[in-house]
Amino acid sequence: MNFKLALVAVAAVGVASTAQAADLAKKAPAAANYVKVCDAFGAGFFYIPGSDTCLKISGFVYAEARGGTGKLGRYDTTNSAFGNRTRSGNDLYSRTRAEIQFDARTATEMGLLRSYIALRHQTNTGDTSGTLMAAGAFVQFAGVTAGYARSNFDFAPAGYSYGTDYSTNAYSYTFLNQLAYTFSFGNGVSATLALEDPSSTDLNFSGASHRFVGNSGSSVAWVKYDSTKTNPFTGAAYAAPYAGVRAPDVVANLAVAQAWGKAQLSVAYHDVYSTVDDTAAWAISGGVEVNLPMLAAGDKAYLVGTYSSGAVAFATQLQNATGKIQEVFFNAFGSGIGQDFVIVNGKNKLTNTWAVNGGLHHEFSPQWELNVDAGYVKVDGYQWRDEEFVGAGVDLRWKPVKGFQIGADVEYGKLTFSNNTVNAIKGVAAASTLKSSYDGWLGEIRVRRDF
Repeated sequence: MNFKLALVAVAAVGVASTAQAADLAKKAPAAANYVKVCDAFGAGFFYIPGSDTCLKISGFVYAEARGGTGKLGRYDTTNSAFGNRTRSGNDLYSRTRAEIQFDARTATEMGLLRSYIALRHQTNTGDTSGTLMAAGAFVQFAGVTAGYARSNFDFAPAGYSYGTDYSTNAYSYTFLNQLAYTFSFGNGVSATLALEDPSSTDLNFSGASHRFVGNSGSSVAWVKYDSTKTNPFTGAAYAAPYAGVRAPDVVANLAVAQAWGKAQLSVAYHDVYSTVDDTAAWAISGGVEVNLPMLAAGDKAYLVGTYSSGAVAFATQLQNATGKIQEVFFNAFGSGIGQDFVIVNGKNKLTNTWAVNGGLHHEFSPQWELNVDAGYVKVDGYQWRDEEFVGAGVDLRWKPVKGFQIGADVEYGKLTFSNNTVNAIKGVAAASTLKSSYDGWLGEIRVRRDF
């Protein structure tokens, strides 16, 4: 009897175990597809689940407030207030900028496949909804880059200090559509040949209303800039805009990036295709950035110099600066100052520009850093259209937590016109009479978080 009971018990246990095993097999969850770290392209990348593509998501947010003094230290571009401090002008300016970046990379047998997207939203003083824009959007494969990216003519540093109005204007910083090929020789040496959108570097007033200086003793009039207007000082055809885009900018560079720093030599061809003439313009630039560990870990300095003929935007960013400095340099009088060319007797007369900019980045400690930038721009236009600009800026930043900083910046800028330029403008309305020089101070406080 005991033997029979034992057999029954063993059988019951076996049946129960089989049933439990079957039940467990049915309820076993599918293997989880966890996000994995991708270290093939540096820190911050992870594999997109179910693929061999690595993705990095990063970005920043900052808020800043600025104030200015002097004839250039204003943040309005009202032509009626040119060169004067009227009560309608703005002495204070604020801006908030947020940017998110997506960098997707895949290693293939033919080389790296990369896609990059940067979306930026910016709200300035007086904005109610802000502006959404692309700060980068391109595809790279096996050395080919196609899309919206920084010009291959530009040298890598974008200036060290916060200053973008005065201290970092003596070099190009241009984003545009392009098709480029980069060949790597190894050991950090590369060469790039690119076709770039020329409309991003054309400097003229195509079809827009801008001020035009009348004859001696007359007031300023608003006119359309076209080939029917004449220079009141010479009686010849005064200025005309670019015609349609006929040829891309052709840009080439030779670059090196190694442990000591980096350097680049760039050349560019730009087609000045106006409504009446066609002229070849060009630019050349050289830059170097050197690491300075003998001063402190992370210290570095840069220097970049540029010369251009008929291609002002390759040498300076003054036409993009904020407020009065942009107006004085580029918009005021519609005189051809700061433009690529003017037309005289049916021929393009090119503007020659040379510029030099340098800076120093110093780390006092992991929590404190100092940045200094300074630049000089000389614009030599046809006949009397000459001017020069000098600017400098310094900022101090406190970084109590990694990726977070609070900083303050001070800048000074001075724009000077030649005697010939000043004399040519004499006699116009007092509110618009060109002075020999304009200067100003700017101050800024910024709070920023990078992630």
